[in-house]
Amino acid sequence: MNPKNFFVELRRRNVYRVGVAYAVAGWLIIQIATSTFPYLEIPQWGTRLVIVLIGLGFVVPMMFVLGTIFAVLWGTAYFLGRKIERERAEAYAAYEAERSA
Repeated sequence: MNPKNFFVELRRRNVYRVGVAYAVAGWLIIQIATSTFPYLEIPQWGTRLVIVLIGLGFVVPMMFVLGTIFAVLWGTAYFLGRKIERERAEAYAAYEAERSA
């Protein structure tokens, strides 16, 4: 698979846009947590927990998105391979029928 085609496919499926939107939303949540947790007397580890959960929440969905893309590409390649084999068999059968006639 050509890496250039891979990144084009990511752009076509709006993976970049979703990633940027998630990063902006995560940044906003972290800013709110760091500014409000001290006033609510939430321990410092609470802020760290929010940051870690946002980081994991970004990585895990991106893995599912990439996994879905690879699964779709694999299924498409399998389907096209079967279609090519079927067309090849039909063409060979037509060739054999024409040759024997």
